[in-house]
Amino acid sequence: MTRKKPRPTQAATNPATLKQRVRRALHERRWDRAFELAQKLAEEAPEPAHREQLLEAGFGYAEQLLSIDHGRAAGEVLGSIAEHVQTPEERGRLAVGLARCGQIARTFQLVQQGAGAETAARVLGHAADAALCGRLTDGAELPAGFLGHREAVTAAFAALHAGQDDEARRLLQPIGLTSPFLEWKLLLRGFLAYHAHEDARAAENWQRLHPDRLPAPIAATFRQTIAPAYGRAQPAETQARLQRQFEQVQGSGLAPRLREAQRLLADERQMAQAFRQVEALLTAVRAEAPQPVSRLAACCFWAIVDHGYPEDLRRFQRVFGESAADPKLARLQALALEHRGDLHGAHQAWKDYEVALEQHAAEFPPGHAARMRALVWQRMGDNAARVPDDVAQAQSLNPGAEACYKRSLELAADRLPSHQALLHCYLNHGKAAPALQAGKRLLQQFPNHAATLEIVGDLYMQRQEFTQALDYLGRAMSANPLAARLRAKLSLVHTARGSQLAEARDFTAARTAFQTAAALRDPGERASVWCRAAACEFLAGDAEQAERLLHQARAEKADDAAIAFAMLVHSIGLKLGSALKARFGAEFNARLQEPANPASAAALAGQAAALQRAGVKYVGQKAHEKKLLAYVEQALKASFTESQLQSLCNALQELKSTRLLRESFALGQAHFPSNPRFYLAEIDFELAKSAYSFRPWDVEQLLAKVRNLAAALPPGERQALLVEIETRENALRERNPFLGLLGAGGLLDLFGEGHGDEWDGDDL
Repeated sequence: MTRKKPRPTQAATNPATLKQRVRRALHERRWDRAFELAQKLAEEAPEPAHREQLLEAGFGYAEQLLSIDHGRAAGEVLGSIAEHVQTPEERGRLAVGLARCGQIARTFQLVQQGAGAETAARVLGHAADAALCGRLTDGAELPAGFLGHREAVTAAFAALHAGQDDEARRLLQPIGLTSPFLEWKLLLRGFLAYHAHEDARAAENWQRLHPDRLPAPIAATFRQTIAPAYGRAQPAETQARLQRQFEQVQGSGLAPRLREAQRLLADERQMAQAFRQVEALLTAVRAEAPQPVSRLAACCFWAIVDHGYPEDLRRFQRVFGESAADPKLARLQALALEHRGDLHGAHQAWKDYEVALEQHAAEFPPGHAARMRALVWQRMGDNAARVPDDVAQAQSLNPGAEACYKRSLELAADRLPSHQALLHCYLNHGKAAPALQAGKRLLQQFPNHAATLEIVGDLYMQRQEFTQALDYLGRAMSANPLAARLRAKLSLVHTARGSQLAEARDFTAARTAFQTAAALRDPGERASVWCRAAACEFLAGDAEQAERLLHQARAEKADDAAIAFAMLVHSIGLKLGSALKARFGAEFNARLQEPANPASAAALAGQAAALQRAGVKYVGQKAHEKKLLAYVEQALKASFTESQLQSLCNALQELKSTRLLRESFALGQAHFPSNPRFYLAEIDFELAKSAYSFRPWDVEQLLAKVRNLAAALPPGERQALLVEIETRENALRERNPFLGLLGAGGLLDLFGEGHGDEWDGDDL
C-alpha cells in the first residue's frame, strides 16, 4: 500500500493567493481575518498596493472593535499599522483613531509630525470623548483647561440627573466655541430643552452635533422622537434600532404589549384574544396619558368595522364602556354593515344612530347634534343613491336618496355637500325641473359656486330659456375665467339666442348675438355661428349677406358636408321655405354619396352632437342622424388622425351610438396607445351600462391604465386629467361602492395618523 503524499503548503503562503483572500475578506467586511491576512501579505511582498490593503483592513478592524467598546484592543491594532503610515491623510486618520482609543500621547506625536490644523482639532474632540468615557490610557500632557472642562461636563450631567437645570447651565458656561467639549455642551443643552418640553430648541441644539463625535448618536435616540423628518431620513434598520434604544431608556414597557395587541387586532380569528389583551393594557395606558386610550379605542373600532363579528360589539362595550350619545353602538354597526355590503341593515343602523343623537342633543354644544344628524342623513342618502335603478322597488332603501338629502338640508341648510348631493341625485334621475330648483337653492347659500352656476346654466339652456342661461353661465365664467369649455357654452347660448330673436323677427338683436357668439370662439371654430347668422339673413330677406356669411363659414370649416347639414337644419328650424330646404337637403345628400372621409365624418358627428347638447328638436332629425351614422361607419374604414378620432369618440358618446363608439375607441387605443382619451371613452362606455352588464373590474383596470398615461403628460394637462380620473373613480364607487373599500393595510397603526373615533369636521 502506497503512502499518501503530504498536501502542499506553498499555496497557503503564495502572494497571489494571499492577495485574493485579502480582497475577498475586505469585500465581505471580515475585518479581523482581512487584517491577519494583510499583515502576512505585507511581510512576504512589501508592495504599495499591499500596504494600502493593510491600512484599510487595520482601520476597519479598529472601527469594529471601537463599536463594541474594545478601545484598548483597537489601539493595539492601530499601533501595529503606524509604521506603514506615510501620507498626511493617513497620519490624520491614524491620529483620530488613536484619540478615540484614548492614546493621547501617541496622537499628539502624530499631530506634531504635520497632520494638519483641522486634524488637530478633530483629535482634541475625540480625546474629549475618550476622556468622558474613561478611555484615556496614557499620561499625556493635556491642553490647558482640558481636565477642567471635562469635570464641568461630568458635574453638569449629575446636576441634570438631579433635576437642577439652572446649576447644569451654570456649569456649562465656561465651555466656549473652541473647547473640545463644545459638542457635549450642545448635547446637554438639548437635554435641558427636551426635559422642559421645548422640542424645537432641543432639535436646534442636536442638529449642530457633528456625526463623527460621540454625542451625535447619543442624541439621535431622542432626536428621532421630536423631529419626525430626521427619523424618516434614517435607514429602516437605524430607525428600528433608535426606537428600541428609546424604549429601553425612557419607555414604560407598553410599546411591545401594544404591538402585540396590534398584531391580534389585525387577525379576525383572534379578536377575542385581542380584546382581552387591550383590557389588560388599559390601566397602564390610562396612567401614562389619556390620548392613547382614545387611539386604542379607535383601533378596536375600525378593526370591528373591517373584520369583526357581532359578538365583538359586546367586547368593545365591556372594555371601553358605553358611549352616552350612542349606547347601542349604532354607528359602529352601520359602518360594519356598509363594509360587508348590507346596505339595508346599515340604513336601519344609521336611523337608530340618528335617533340616539336626537335624544342626546343636550349633551353636545348648541347646534352640534343637528349637524351630526345632517351628516347621518347624507350618509343614508349616499347609500340609497348607490342602489341601482333596476333593483326592485321592494328592495330599495327607505327613505330614498332624495328624502334623505332633503332631511339633511332641513337640519343644516348651509352644508354644501348636502346641496350638491341632492342636485346630482335629481340630475342622475333625469329630473330637470327639481334639479334646477335644487341648484338655485344651493346658489342662494353659495352664490359663486362655479360648478353649480354652470349646471343651472346648462339646465336653462335645455329649457331654451337663453336669457337665464346667459346669466348663470356668465357668472360661472366670471368665477372661472380661463375655462375654454365655458367660453364655448356661452358662444353656443348666444348663437341659440340669436336664432330665437331671428324667429321673433328682431334681426338687429339677433345680429348682435351672433357677433358676440363669434367673438367668444377662436378663429377656425366660428363656422357654426356664421351658418346660423346666414340662416337669420335668409329669414330677413337679405340673401346677398346670407351668401357672404356662408362663404365665411366654408372658409373657416372647409367642409361642405358639415356646412350643408347645418344649413339644412336651420332651414327646417327657421322655416326658410321649401326652396332653401330643398337646396341644402340636396347638397347634404350629395355630400353623403361621396366617398366617406374622416374629416367630414368627425365634423358631421360633432354637429349632430352639438344639436343634442343645445336641445334642438326638428322634423326629420332621426332620419338625418341615421344617414350621418351610416356615413361615419363607412369612414371608419379610412385612416383618422388622432384629433379626428378623438372628436368622433366625443360626439358618438353624446349620440348614444354604442356600436360605432366601441369601434372608434378601439381604433384609437390600437393606433394611439399613449392617448388617455380613448381609454376614458371606454370607461364612460362601461359606466353607462346597466347593472347586469356592468363590469367594475374592467373599469378599475382601465382607470389604472389612464393614471399611468397621465404621468407622462405636462403638469397642467396631467392635473386636468387627474380631475377627470377622480370623477370616473367616484362614479365607479357609486356603481360598486365596496370595490377595494377599507383595505387592511395600515389600519391599526397605533402611533400613526390612522383612523380616529371622533367627529372631524363634516366627516362621519
